[in-house]
Amino acid sequence: MALSHPLAAPLERQLRAFGGHLPGAVDGEVEPLHQCRVATRRLREILPLCAAETSQAMAARARRRVRRVGRALGPVREIDVSIGVAEELAQRQFVQGPAWERLRQHLLDEREERREQMLERLRSINTRKLERDLAEVARALGLRLQTDAWAQTLAGRMARRARNLRDTITVAGSLYIPDRVHAVRIAAKQLRYALEFAGETGEARTKGAVRQVKAVQETLGRLNDLDVLAGLVQGFVVPGDPQPWHAELEALRMRVEAECRKLHGRYVARQAALLETCDTAAAVARRILAERGGEPLSGRRARSAGQGPGGRALKMTLADPPPADREVSGGGQG
Repeated sequence: MALSHPLAAPLERQLRAFGGHLPGAVDGEVEPLHQCRVATRRLREILPLCAAETSQAMAARARRRVRRVGRALGPVREIDVSIGVAEELAQRQFVQGPAWERLRQHLLDEREERREQMLERLRSINTRKLERDLAEVARALGLRLQTDAWAQTLAGRMARRARNLRDTITVAGSLYIPDRVHAVRIAAKQLRYALEFAGETGEARTKGAVRQVKAVQETLGRLNDLDVLAGLVQGFVVPGDPQPWHAELEALRMRVEAECRKLHGRYVARQAALLETCDTAAAVARRILAERGGEPLSGRRARSAGQGPGGRALKMTLADPPPADREVSGGGQG
């Protein structure tokens, strides 16, 4: 009995998630929209691996269409998270009365506007063709014998993701500059997806590294959610307006920004551990390449990547880190 391709099961899971949640997302339901968007991200990560085993053109076409769907859903997901965060702050009595009612209505109006824009963008995407493309990739994968190409592609992407996250952390530094910190969050998410697929396909033990990256990602996700809400509040409040609720919303914005700085401090405290995970992920990527017939590295670069003298690949796994502080959870995670 022939063994199924290692990519078959994870691809099928993402196809079910995407197809199952897309109708609810189009209807504007909060959780289906979130889950559908997460599925688009994971599909974008796995389709290049499938392309190495099937048709490059077919997988690339599917990936482009998946990206367009994800981008169409993004603005609505962002406002959904902001509404959830604002409701949480209202329950904590950070904002009450007329100030809360006006802010809530402003956010709901913004959501309706963004949903109309989402529907307009989705109308330009032939979702039936997209579903057909994805089904063709899955069918082609089931008909092909496994080669080393997909694992080499995975290792290359993992190494690039690790390098990109390291570079992004370096550029962001220890100062709180929202755009740079947000870039770290995105880079961490991309590395996490690559690590997850390495674990799902049996190429490496990655649960510990995934937990480490996810813990930082959650902190940065919460920070981003608060920062987006602060920007929405700032755009709603007119400077110098004598209305009492304007002053209350300005006070809310300042409290939210203070919380952002606190969360940024937590992220900075975890930077060293995150950089270690980048190094280990890069080393494991090189080990996979060595075992799967990829181009070996030599000299100082190979040794710094976790290889022994002469390019011999060391058997490495991603060790479990110490339990991370999980107090903060980002509403926009996935």
